[in-house]
Amino acid sequence: MKKNLLLAGAICLFAAAGPLAPAWGQRIRFAQSAGLEASPSSEEEPQAASQPAKPDSSPPHEALPAPDPRPAAPAPESKSSVDSASSPPLAQRFLPGELPPGAIVETPPPYFLESEPAFPLAEGFPYPPSSCGPDCYSLFPPDSGFRLPCFSPFRWMRGLSCGQRVGVFGEYLYLRPRDAETAIAVPGQAPVVMAGNPTIAVPQGRTVLLDPDYSPGFRAGVNVRLKERTSFQVAYTWFESDAVAGRTLSAAEIAQNIALFPLLLHPRSALPNNVTNVSVDGRMDVEFEIIDADARLILWDGQVSRLTGYVGARYAELEQELQTVYSINTGTVVEAVTDFEGAGARLGLDGRGSLECWGLGVYGRSELSLLYGYSRAAYRQYQLNNPANPQIFTDWQAGRINPVYEFELGLEWLSPRERLRLSAGYMASVWFNMVTMEDYLESIQQNQFDDQGDTLTFDGLTARVEIRL
Repeated sequence: MKKNLLLAGAICLFAAAGPLAPAWGQRIRFAQSAGLEASPSSEEEPQAASQPAKPDSSPPHEALPAPDPRPAAPAPESKSSVDSASSPPLAQRFLPGELPPGAIVETPPPYFLESEPAFPLAEGFPYPPSSCGPDCYSLFPPDSGFRLPCFSPFRWMRGLSCGQRVGVFGEYLYLRPRDAETAIAVPGQAPVVMAGNPTIAVPQGRTVLLDPDYSPGFRAGVNVRLKERTSFQVAYTWFESDAVAGRTLSAAEIAQNIALFPLLLHPRSALPNNVTNVSVDGRMDVEFEIIDADARLILWDGQVSRLTGYVGARYAELEQELQTVYSINTGTVVEAVTDFEGAGARLGLDGRGSLECWGLGVYGRSELSLLYGYSRAAYRQYQLNNPANPQIFTDWQAGRINPVYEFELGLEWLSPRERLRLSAGYMASVWFNMVTMEDYLESIQQNQFDDQGDTLTFDGLTARVEIRL
C-alpha cells in the first residue's frame, strides 16, 4: 500500500511538471530574440534532465507571454555588425515597411512639402552634404530632378512655398550722377569788359566746376505672393546728391590782373569797367524720386537658375537746382532749375543662378521704362541786394518721352529657410532725352532753346536686405 502511494505521487508530480517545459523554452526564445543571453545555468540543466522542477509559490514565468505555438522567428542581425562607413546614402535608404532584413531605417526629409519643412541636420547645418567640399553644403538635395527643393533660393518669388507670403526689403544705394557737371568760372586776364566775351575769356588756371560725387540713397518695398508663380511688388526709391565749389583769388593773382570770368551770366549783361570778379561760390543739387508697381511671373525654373519677368508702371521725378554767387557789382546771383516729372510703363527681367555652395548665388536685373511727362526749366539773374528785381529771367516747358534703362549685377546669399536674403552689387541707371543743367544754361548763353536733350546717368554700389514673413 505504501509503495502504491509513492508511485501515485511520483506520477502526479511528473504530470504537473510536464506543461512547464514549453513555457521555459519559449522564455529562452524570447530572450534570444531580444538580444539577451538567457541560457539555463549549468546547475539547472542536470536537474531538468534528472528530475522534474518543483513549482514555486510565485513562479518567475507568470509575467511572461503565453506560449506561442508557431516556430520562433530567427534572431535579427545585430545593428552593430553593419559597418557605418558602408551604410547607404540618405537618398538610397528605405522607408519603413519596405526595408530588407538588416537595413537601416531612416526616413528622408520632406523636400517638397508646401508647409514648413523638417530639415535634416548635417554637422549642425541644415543642408545635405555637397560635392564641393567636406565642409560645404548645397542648396539642392540629391535626386531632386528639375523640381526645386523647398529651401532653394530660386523659389524666392514663387517662394514662398515654405510658408512665406509677404516679403519686405530695404536697399542702400551709393550712387554718383554722371554727365551732370557744370562749369561756373575760369581764371583769366582782366579787366572784364563784358561777361561771356570770347575775346577776353582766355583761361589761365583751373576751372571752377560743380561736379556731384557719390552720395547715399535708399529703396524700400514689399512683395506679396498672389499664386504659386506670381507676385505683386511695390517699391519707393529716393536719391539726392549735391556739389559745392568756390574759389577766391589770392593777392598775387590780383596783382597780376587775374580775374574769375563768370561762365553762367548772360552774355548781354553789362558790367562796370572798374570792377573785377575775385571770388565765386556755387552749389548744385541733383535729386530723384521713383515709385514702382509691377506684377511678377516666373518664366522659367531650372535646377540651378531661375528667370522672372515683370511688367508694371513707374512714376518718376528728377530735379536739378543750381545757385552761383559772383563778387561782381557787390554780388551777382544766378539761379537755375530743371525738372522732369512723368509716368509710364515698365518692363524687365530678373535672373538668378546658384553657386551650389554655402547658399551663395549670382543675380542680374535689366529693365526699361518709357516715361511720358513734362520737362520744365527756369533761369534768374539778379543783384544780391535786390532779389525782387531780377536783371534776366525766363522759363521753359515742353512735353517729353524719356526712356530710362537700368541694370544690376551682383552676389547674393540666402538663409536655409529662405527667411533672409542678402545681396550686394553694381547698378546703373541711364536717363535719356533729359534736359540737363548744362544743356539748359548753354541754351541761355546762345539764346537757342530748340532741340534740348542729353543723357544723365547714375551708377554705383547697392546692398539689399530682404526678409520673408
